[in-house]
Amino acid sequence: MYLIGAAAVERHAPDELKRLLERSDALVWVDLPICLVQDADVLLDVFGFHELAVRDCVQRNHIAKIHFYDDHVFTVLHAPELGTGGHVHYVELDQFVGPNYLVTVHGPLNPVVNPEIAFADTRLVRARIESGEIHPRTPMELSYSIVSALVRREIDLVAALAKESGQLEQRVTDEDRGDDPELLLEELFEVGH
Repeated sequence: MYLIGAAAVERHAPDELKRLLERSDALVWVDLPICLVQDADVLLDVFGFHELAVRDCVQRNHIAKIHFYDDHVFTVLHAPELGTGGHVHYVELDQFVGPNYLVTVHGPLNPVVNPEIAFADTRLVRARIESGEIHPRTPMELSYSIVSALVRREIDLVAALAKESGQLEQRVTDEDRGDDPELLLEELFEVGH
């Protein structure tokens, strides 16, 4: 858990959460690696989040969503991660954006996905804050920074796949027919998938 104030970013213990949420001069960022039962209780009891939104943090969601409540917004986002054989895993990031806090919840993850992948965007944003490169003043600015990092990663992936697809198309249409057709079809399928 982090407290982002005018002067610095401070790391705090979870038992300080209630006290920190009472402060109006700083932004509280709770970054949960996964939503366990005790985390779900905190989301329900301390923050007062809707039980369906908390359930969405515990269970895997296959579609992105956004819900507006009286005092916060809940989002479910996904970032693509390439797996083996052309499989694409959707790495989930849930967010609760409130008046003086942002709660980010990672996962649940497919067991074959490296857990470090789930933290790529929040880790990048935290490093940028700690280095002084950015200084979000509101939960929405912090959320925007994280979502922007997620989108940049997706853009880079799509650009890499487009380049790979273009190179395969050139191999299909070039005059040199020395390529193994089965291997070429397999590569085309993987990129297309």
